[in-house]
Amino acid sequence: MSQSKNAVELFSILVDEIYGELASLERIMTILFRRGRLPIQTLSRHTRLTIRQLKHGLSVLIQQRLVYFYEDGHITYYEANQDAAYALIRQGKFMEIVESRHGIVGRDLVHDLFLMGHAKVSDLVESYEAGKHIVQEIPSTNRETANSTNGGSKARSVSAAKIRSTLVELLDAGIMKLSHKGMFRSPTDVRNDVETQLLDGKYSGSAKGPKQKINMREDLNSKLRDIEFEAPTWNGSGNTQNGYTNGNHKRVKLSNGNGLANGHHDSYEDKKGNNLDQGIIIHLNYDKLAVALRNEQLVELASARIGSATSLVYAEFLKILEPKIPRCREYSKAEPREDRGDIYTAKNTELFSVFKDLANDPHGVNPSLGIGKPDSNSSIKTEDLDRPQEPRKRRVSGAKIEEVSSNGQVNAVIRDVVTDQTRGREDSQDPFINSKKDSKAKRKHLTEDKFTFDEKKEHIKDHLRLLAQDDAGFLRLCGQGEWTVDFEWLADFSRDVVVNSYIRENFGSEGHRIVKILRKFGKLEDKGLPHLALMTPKNLRTTLARMQMAGMVDIQAVPRDAGHTNARTIFLWHFDVERITEILLDKVYKAMSRHLQRLEIERRKASGIISLSQRADVVAGKSALNAYQMGLLTEYRQLEAKFTIQLMRLDGLVGIFRDF
Repeated sequence: MSQSKNAVELFSILVDEIYGELASLERIMTILFRRGRLPIQTLSRHTRLTIRQLKHGLSVLIQQRLVYFYEDGHITYYEANQDAAYALIRQGKFMEIVESRHGIVGRDLVHDLFLMGHAKVSDLVESYEAGKHIVQEIPSTNRETANSTNGGSKARSVSAAKIRSTLVELLDAGIMKLSHKGMFRSPTDVRNDVETQLLDGKYSGSAKGPKQKINMREDLNSKLRDIEFEAPTWNGSGNTQNGYTNGNHKRVKLSNGNGLANGHHDSYEDKKGNNLDQGIIIHLNYDKLAVALRNEQLVELASARIGSATSLVYAEFLKILEPKIPRCREYSKAEPREDRGDIYTAKNTELFSVFKDLANDPHGVNPSLGIGKPDSNSSIKTEDLDRPQEPRKRRVSGAKIEEVSSNGQVNAVIRDVVTDQTRGREDSQDPFINSKKDSKAKRKHLTEDKFTFDEKKEHIKDHLRLLAQDDAGFLRLCGQGEWTVDFEWLADFSRDVVVNSYIRENFGSEGHRIVKILRKFGKLEDKGLPHLALMTPKNLRTTLARMQMAGMVDIQAVPRDAGHTNARTIFLWHFDVERITEILLDKVYKAMSRHLQRLEIERRKASGIISLSQRADVVAGKSALNAYQMGLLTEYRQLEAKFTIQLMRLDGLVGIFRDF
């Protein structure tokens, strides 16, 4: 599949950023992204490389999982892996997630697999043993200092048992997977082969009629799931599954992700990693890492809309669901909703057990915070909140996404509860607005944890109800004490928020008003728009022309007769959110590529001071930089940090528009 010019440019820059020593790799990837699937002879003609050079380059790219290959008879076709190429820019985010959950050793293992593509467990362990691997623990306060490698970091050695036990944890979490031959084939090739086999074998060449097409789609989805299950998987039980032996593992609580809380490191780690088969080949699971990244973004959204206390409860709920979710998008949007994968749920009891384990943790989550108390004379019946809700359906009414549900009474009750809990009270009832001497005592009284666990259970339920009633629809009650997350709804909601914000910033309130009208009524004739938008025809036409030139709206001409004259033609304006999403995604790709190019220019300007700071004597602390050199290095690092932060923000938009 060919990509846009800006996407090809970004992916090529990312490959060159990581594997810049081999110039042929960037050339190969650029041609594959631009022209799609190609055999090696055609690829040689476009890249102007010899067959020998192409074979070496393609072998490296296949090792890094940047290129798929497909054998059709005696011809082998090669295709670029867009997801793996873009994942290069998310290395920092993925490593930060792994470090927070599995420690510094897990972060280093993930980093090594990013560079190696896939590797055998024995090779990983031997490389760490041969080099006597030492991890660097850099405190957050020293990460931005110029000499952080000299005195601000702490080094500690890591044993082979720790490496093996961390690998077991990463395999159990699904962050790493067992490699197999099928991972070198693109999902499109696998789907096409299965579809061809079904058509030739069961449906005599083609599916005829709507009933056969439905049966064909069901058989295709079932066969694809069987193929996924046939791939070697890790079960963590010590049993042999699909030709691989998995280690017996019992999860224990870690202290800050760096080791065991009880101090018995070596004996436990030896036992945990003892049964790990040294011959298995592993690789990173980008799909699972994207799920963890999506959960973090949803927690940030919940914190911004509701509050930090409720977002922490939401984070624990998403952690319960995360092991059950293999990837973010399990379906094609062209398929009916009932064929789009399973609905993942979690019960109240599972969340209660998590918070019970966290009760003795001084850094744990206190679910009793962030919950208001309704007025004593309130007549709200909270029993209505525990009724199951129907899945949310999207109905666009202006810029507001409304909820269409058969349980309208429940939703109204939830809104009444929030109104009562968040209604402005008198200053005398607010303990934090009083600046008298007893204000600290009142604050301490309210923040102290004096609730029993049964009371905390009710507070947890209150947090879940707050998440369910929000317009974003973070949760949905699907059974008695059972909750689920409509990720498709949340992805659409986040996308609509970004699109509306972009239109408001670039075309003002008038443009935003026009878009709200078009999204509500669909296609409209320009004669009726001035009345609905409360704008003069001249201003309306000017705004519509600006938006049409930017691609935000489009016009359709419908002739009334065969003459096709303007007087006998109806001009209909419409707004296509999917098309706008593609336009904005391409703009984000362009912005990211420009940031990377500018960062490379700044790096070349500061190449002298960078190479000086990386000298062995400077790193070892035997030599120090003078004040002028320190100033230059600090200035470059601050500039690099600004570019990196902006790239991560743009990456969040890519996740909303494409991945989540």
